[in-house]
Amino acid sequence: MKPPHDDGPATPKTSLADLQRENASLSAELTMLRTSLRMRAADIFADAMTSPHAALATPARLLRFVGEALATRSWRRLIISLECGLPEDPLRDLPAPNFNQHSKVKALCRATGRNAPPSTKYSAHEGTPLARALMRYRQLYALAQDGPTWPARVATKKRIHSAAPEILMALHAGEPDLVNGYTRRSHEILRALQAERCNVIAILRQHGEPVQSAKTLDDIRYDRLRPFKVQGDGIADYTLTYQMALREAIDRIKPDIIHAASNHITGFAAACAAREAGLPFIYEVRGLWEVTRASVEPGFQHTVGYAAQRRMEIEVAKNADRLLVNGSALGEVFEQAGIPENRIRIAHNGCAPIDFDKAAEIAPALRARWNLDERPVIGFVGSLTPYEGLMDVLTACQNLPTQSFQLLFVGDGPARPTLEAAVARLGLSAQSHFVGRVTPQEARAAYGLIDIAPLVRPDTPVARLTPPLKPLDVMAGRSALVVSDLPPLREFAAKERGVVVKPGDVRALTAVLEDLLNAPQKRAALTAAAHHWVETNRRWTDTAAVIARTYEELL
Repeated sequence: MKPPHDDGPATPKTSLADLQRENASLSAELTMLRTSLRMRAADIFADAMTSPHAALATPARLLRFVGEALATRSWRRLIISLECGLPEDPLRDLPAPNFNQHSKVKALCRATGRNAPPSTKYSAHEGTPLARALMRYRQLYALAQDGPTWPARVATKKRIHSAAPEILMALHAGEPDLVNGYTRRSHEILRALQAERCNVIAILRQHGEPVQSAKTLDDIRYDRLRPFKVQGDGIADYTLTYQMALREAIDRIKPDIIHAASNHITGFAAACAAREAGLPFIYEVRGLWEVTRASVEPGFQHTVGYAAQRRMEIEVAKNADRLLVNGSALGEVFEQAGIPENRIRIAHNGCAPIDFDKAAEIAPALRARWNLDERPVIGFVGSLTPYEGLMDVLTACQNLPTQSFQLLFVGDGPARPTLEAAVARLGLSAQSHFVGRVTPQEARAAYGLIDIAPLVRPDTPVARLTPPLKPLDVMAGRSALVVSDLPPLREFAAKERGVVVKPGDVRALTAVLEDLLNAPQKRAALTAAAHHWVETNRRWTDTAAVIARTYEELL
């Protein structure tokens, strides 16, 4: 720990612009509240108290309200069940249909299970949102049952030169547009592959307004597909148009290998384009998106959209010349689906070495800005989502002496309001700091201020399947690691590199946190062993070496 900052936090000045933003936010919140089902129900009962006439009208108003509420819920459920991971899904923003179609929506919702055959009952509603939803359902049902239609495979082209291979990597998103775990893995792998003498070009779709055709970031070239407009709104329409744009890029760039990363939308389009061009195809699965989605939308795993996504992932993997996965648990999923083990390669997540001198330079300013004092810090850096187990961390901290620690949350996400409310409810407000989004450099430097980093995900399918990047960042940043006893996580803490706790066992987590708070020497031993292991086994250069060897096998 560094010495505490001497000066107390400065009193912030409230500007007119701050007040206007706060007023706009409160107004929007009030509007949402007024239109919410709960508020409207309260209005009906409140009106009933105003006059005898209003009281007599209450039963009819309640009946209409219940029908409307059920219809809204059914329509939302229908749209969720029909989505299949399209990046711009036209169904997602559709308004609910006229509520006199309530019975039709409910009937269609009953048909969204995995094994339900598609209905043709509503073909008379051509051009309506209901008909579009039914068309999407039929397409997804066909994918879930039969899989996609593949183009004929052209004979593999022979390389006629001996220079470094040209690789075209098709990505769902890239760092020129977005910074998250997916784009970070992509960028780090691209940089490390360059060091392995592979000429790699990342290819991205256009997002929003057309931008420059290519951009170089850290000497990595990010090219772009031509803007394409999809005729139709189904998954087949989108992937066919995507495939044609990729084929044009292949003809222009003339790569030796096509390498595509999750999910199946990018994978299928790239696989088809590679087939038509007679090029080897590698599919890299970094997680099953349908499993991640089911972790935040309970019930999605029972829908036709989920079944179609899983079928597509398996079909793309089966048609790849090699399959890359970032952990053994994912590899087992595809082995069980019939993919030979000798075609699967594990390309683990990695980490870049932290420049501790730079981190130390900005750490005092961050400590002052985030109002941290001299007490040990229990911290988290990343997206605040329900599946990170942060509520368990707060509950465990409630049972610790408040003067012995402080909490730091670096990042933002959908779980932040819930966590902030829990902090207030548990009496932890005075020692908790939510600092929101920060720069990548600040995020890495944050570990220099964090003494203990609990990553205690609950026991869910996504937590058992997908290895996160965060444990490696914790270990590289020399914070003491605490993880749940789950397959992708326990490996990190093995051999005295961290501490393992049973998922959801708040009492055990409390005991571990208390022990580590009171034993700085133990924390130091854990972090030293963890940092040595990361530097030896989990550099991005190690990951790139696996991928480069896979390229060599195919060439």
